[in-house]
Amino acid sequence: MRVDPLLGGNGALEALIEAVHLRGMRLILDGVFNHCGRGFWAFHHLLENGRDSPYRDWFHVEQWPLNPYPEPGKSSGYQCWWNDPALAKFRHDHPPVRRHLLEVARTWISAAVDGWRLDVPDEVPADFWRAFRQTVRAVNPEAWIVGEIWGDARPWLSGDQFDGVMNYPLVWGILGYFGAASVRSELKLAALPDNPYQPLDRAGFEQRICEVLGRHAPAVNRCMLNLLDSHDTPRALHVLNGDEAALRLCLLFLFLLPGAPCVYYGTEMGLDGGAEPGCREGYPWESTRRDLADWLRDLAALRRSLPALRSAALHFLDSGHEDLLLLRRGESKERVWVAINRGEAPQPLSPPTPGRPPLWRSVSATDADTTFLAGRSTLIVADPVP
Repeated sequence: MRVDPLLGGNGALEALIEAVHLRGMRLILDGVFNHCGRGFWAFHHLLENGRDSPYRDWFHVEQWPLNPYPEPGKSSGYQCWWNDPALAKFRHDHPPVRRHLLEVARTWISAAVDGWRLDVPDEVPADFWRAFRQTVRAVNPEAWIVGEIWGDARPWLSGDQFDGVMNYPLVWGILGYFGAASVRSELKLAALPDNPYQPLDRAGFEQRICEVLGRHAPAVNRCMLNLLDSHDTPRALHVLNGDEAALRLCLLFLFLLPGAPCVYYGTEMGLDGGAEPGCREGYPWESTRRDLADWLRDLAALRRSLPALRSAALHFLDSGHEDLLLLRRGESKERVWVAINRGEAPQPLSPPTPGRPPLWRSVSATDADTTFLAGRSTLIVADPVP
C-alpha cells in the first residue's frame, strides 16, 4: 500500500506520475497478485506464529512446520510459484486475501496510475480477474489492463477480464522471418516446450501473423502489447546473433502492427544479453550511441503521423519473392502501402501509385520512381483513395 522508502517513498511515485502525465504519457504498474515474497507482512506473521497466525488461510499450507529455506529436494510446507520457497502463493478463494488484493489494485489506480500489467495471470482464478477489472474500472474507466499470457489468450479477452496481453505468439514469427539468416534456433525458453526461435519463410510468417491477429476482434488487437523481447526472454539482438540490420526490420514491423509496440529497455542502446538473467543487464548510461535510439524515434514519429498504422486493418499482398514482404495498413483514405526487403539483394518493386515519392523510407531507395528496393530496406507510401 506504499512505495518502499528505498525507492523514494510515495512522494517519488507522485512526482513521476505528474512528470509523465505532463508529457502526455501514461504509467502502467506491474502487479504480482499470484504470490508474495517471504518478507510480506502476512506471510512473515505466519512464519513466526505458525498454526496460531490469523493469516494461516491466506496461503496454501500443506504441512507443519513451515520451512521457508528448505534443503534441495525438501518441502517448504506450502505451495509456491514454480516451487520457489521465496514466493508463496495466495489463496484467492479466501475473502480477506481477495479484499486485500483488490484494495491494492484500487489504491494505485486511485493514485492516478493508468493501468496494470499482470504477472502470471493464468495461475490466478478467472473470477478474481473479473472482480479485479470491475474494481479498477470503477475508479478509472480508461485504465489499461494487460496480462502476461504466453499462449492463446482468448479465454482472458472476452471483455470481462483483460483488455490485451503480452503478444508473445507474434514475437517468434517476427524474429524468425526478418532474422531467418541469423536467428539462433538452438535457444530454449523454460516457459515453452519447443524452441520458438526458428527461421520462417514468407508464407509461414504471413500465416503466423494472420493466425494470431485472427484470434481476436479488431478492437482487442488494438489493445495488445506487442514486443520482441522482455525480462523473461533473451534479448532480440542476442536471438538475432548481433544482426542489427535484422533488428531494425523487426522493430519496424513491430511499429506497423495493430496494438501497442513495446520496446524493452536498452534496445535503443544495442544491449544484447542472453537468457535470463543476462537479459536483465544494467543500462549503459555512459554510452554515446544514438543510431538505434534515432531509429526508434523515427518509427514512433511515423506511427503518430500515419493513422493507418494505429488501425486494426492489415492485409498481406503477394510479392512473388521470399525476401520481399508487401502489406497494406488501414482502409479508405488513410491507407498505407508497405514494402520490406529482408534480404541483401535488391528486389524489383512497383509502387501502388507510380510517380509519387515515398513518404518515408528506412534506407535510401534508388529514387522517387522506385523500381528496385535495396537490400535490408523499407519503403512506405501513402496510398490515398480518390
